Amino acid sequence: MFTYLFVAILIWLLRPGWEHRRATLALVPALVVLWVNLHAGFMMAFLVIGLAGLGTALPLLVDPGAAVPAGAWSGSRRSWGSRRLPRAC
Repeated sequence: MFTYLFVAILIWLLRPGWEHRRATLALVPALVVLWVNLHAGFMMAFLVIGLAGLGTALPLLVDPGAAVPAGAWSGSRRSWGSRRLPRAC
């Protein structure tokens, strides 16, 4: 029960924080600390955070020339420019 509740709260915090309000990302560590102390399913937090990061970075990794959404990974194009990954078949 706690795992579903905390996954829902984590996704609710990550979605707007990742795209617009980065201040909400500051609440994620506090949520994870609370989750660690309440339930053993806290490992799901790392999976959800990883999937959110992958979902944000994957379009840039697959197509480096794609337009970057406003405010999302604004400096990533410069850091990945010298190490372009081959396109998937």
